[in-house]
Amino acid sequence: MNSFRVFWQYFLFFGLILWVFFFYVCPSTGWQDKTFYYAVVIPVLFIFISGGGRELPKVVLFVVLLLFALMSPVFWSGDQDYWGLVARYLRYFLLTSFIFFAPFLVPEPISRLSKAMLWAIVAGGVVAAILQWMKFIFVLDFSITSHGVSGVGGIGINPNVTGAAMGVALLVAPSVALSIKEGWRGVFLFIVSLLFLSSMGLALARTAFVAVAAVLVLKKFPLRSFPKHYLGIVVLFLLFLLLCFGFFGQEKVLIFSDDLLTNRISIWRQLLNDVSGHWWFGLGLQRELEFVTPGLSRPFTAHNLYLQVLRNGGFFAFFAILALVFLILRNIDTSQESEPWRGVLVFGLIYALVDAYYYPVSDPNSNWLFLWLPAAYLLAAHAHNKKRCASTKRQDATVQ
Repeated sequence: MNSFRVFWQYFLFFGLILWVFFFYVCPSTGWQDKTFYYAVVIPVLFIFISGGGRELPKVVLFVVLLLFALMSPVFWSGDQDYWGLVARYLRYFLLTSFIFFAPFLVPEPISRLSKAMLWAIVAGGVVAAILQWMKFIFVLDFSITSHGVSGVGGIGINPNVTGAAMGVALLVAPSVALSIKEGWRGVFLFIVSLLFLSSMGLALARTAFVAVAAVLVLKKFPLRSFPKHYLGIVVLFLLFLLLCFGFFGQEKVLIFSDDLLTNRISIWRQLLNDVSGHWWFGLGLQRELEFVTPGLSRPFTAHNLYLQVLRNGGFFAFFAILALVFLILRNIDTSQESEPWRGVLVFGLIYALVDAYYYPVSDPNSNWLFLWLPAAYLLAAHAHNKKRCASTKRQDATVQ
């Protein structure tokens, strides 16, 4: 049974790498899902069946509990196919839980998984960016719309998704470059960075550019080291906003902001209007997360992970997502080798404010690449390092 479990642990190790790479190059989102099912879900199940996973830390169990709380609004959905929708979200809950289980179940050291997945992101990003440029040149004949040029395949579902995926690849590229011989390191980093930046430019991915810039600023000036400075920036921004309201009027400022954020303000105002009177438990999870906003040509999602949760689950689910983020941030690995994953997680948390399209408990999607995957890895790395430190202390005590 032990050799059976070891086989599936290594299957899971390579399965995670394959899934990350295929996220960029799969021909459709359906193929992204299937890759996750076969490469991650099946090995995790067999590892559990063979007795693995008994030593999962409590933090993972709390994560799963909060994910269940986020799924709970489906129970008051009122959908016509009620039990079908409940079954669908139960499946989403299990799938989302599995991404948190997976990094804890691979063979140690977990740093090998980190390096391989980072390489998979960069390699997949290179292929996806080249395909996007080929689409721009040979299919679109150098024409670009106001929404930008999306990629090809699964990440081509929306230009914002393409830009976000390339933003993640751009952030991890320097860490990957460190594993290359020094003479070629700068050349490699320059070429791939230029490729990813140009891809983000083609996609007109403003949110991705802002999120990447924010991550780089936070790396240079960490929040813990400069709390007063960041607090000062927030206060100055609020004062500036109040001055604008005073000089131009609230409505004009909101209209300008709405144009700047591509109708996000209109969407969020409609969302708050919809949830009014349902503040505690929201409107329930429906089959479609999109809703009608007057003045816009078609229904949209909230484009904000946290407000989407508020609409569907009220304060009950909203506090659950805040608790989940807080729990993750309190238990992430802070070692130097996990630094690129912390950057990706911060990128995801910022991106989720303006461009996240999906509910947190869902089938595999773009949110997983820069939210749940880095969160799961950082929790697992923290647990592994904590276990290793405890083992070292025991050995030192034995020697003494």
